[in-house]
Amino acid sequence: MNKSLEELEKRIEQLEEKLQIYSMAAASAYAQFRFSARGGEYRLNLIKPKTFNEKLMWLRENYWAYNPITYYNMDKYFFKYYSEKLFGKEHSIPLEGVWDKAEDIDFSILPDKFVIKRSLSGGSFEVKICDKKTDDLEKIRRLAASWLADPKRVRARIVAERQLDVLDNGYIYDYKFFVINGKVRFIYVLRNKLGEKRRYHCFYDLDWKKIPVKDYHPYIEEEVKPPVCLNEMINFAAMVGKLFPLMRVDLYVENGKFYLGELTDVSNEGMAPLNPIEFDKKWGSMITLPTDDDIRNSYDYFYSVFPELKTNPVFLRNNLSNYFIVQPNSKDNSLPVPPEPFMQPMKRTGK
Repeated sequence: MNKSLEELEKRIEQLEEKLQIYSMAAASAYAQFRFSARGGEYRLNLIKPKTFNEKLMWLRENYWAYNPITYYNMDKYFFKYYSEKLFGKEHSIPLEGVWDKAEDIDFSILPDKFVIKRSLSGGSFEVKICDKKTDDLEKIRRLAASWLADPKRVRARIVAERQLDVLDNGYIYDYKFFVINGKVRFIYVLRNKLGEKRRYHCFYDLDWKKIPVKDYHPYIEEEVKPPVCLNEMINFAAMVGKLFPLMRVDLYVENGKFYLGELTDVSNEGMAPLNPIEFDKKWGSMITLPTDDDIRNSYDYFYSVFPELKTNPVFLRNNLSNYFIVQPNSKDNSLPVPPEPFMQPMKRTGK
């Protein structure tokens, strides 16, 4: 009987290994399809990554997928809690309100100009720039309700922030600092017009000289003026990014002061082919992938600073929207104190 049980357990283990191989193959095929669709001209090697995009994908699967801080970084409300605790409040965009339901939004407590967002969404999606003097507020409420309506998505909240005055000749500039192994290596500039979704891009080095490389976004042909506080932004980005093997630190500038928009762990999901391809190789060579010990030490650091993340991450992910109690329509916008942990950390598996 014991022998039969051992054989069964061994067979289950073999099947699990095969399933993992099939899953990896399927994921690699899908990644290749998307990468090629965006103009990628080479075959991805996710086992021994060398290029910039390959290493981004490797980090997504081997570092970020199990990193406890991911569950704060992904939520626009909880992000404020963890970023202010680690990096201070000086460069945090002021929070104006947060609500579990769109019908609870109290526009009377909001300034004339504000931005509302779905707390769990990426990029410029599910974001609305609002002006109480010209916009139909009930239409905005219905829009916010539509963001929360899909029962198949992880539950989220509506977050309101102060609208920064970042317009420059009608354009909004988003300065994205790539920090690789603790050093800012280059700056990715995105530009769009107010109310438009299409974004244009270009790259600069730290001396603000344009780097002749493009990705799949439309390109900014003319020169972009450097922000007046460029050196301070570089220093801040380096301070933030040193905690990670690679991090994109997204900053906005208002009246000579910069604000932290978000931290992006896997820029463009590792699916932004660089042209010419030599830059994909060159920037990839700058990235030293973390060892298992490096990854373990990184996780232990975040557990020490945020002990509540010792909660099983699967539970935390599935209950993210209910994990902290938020009083809607409250003028007290101080961020919550996390509860004490009550479960052991999920153990990282695989390489």
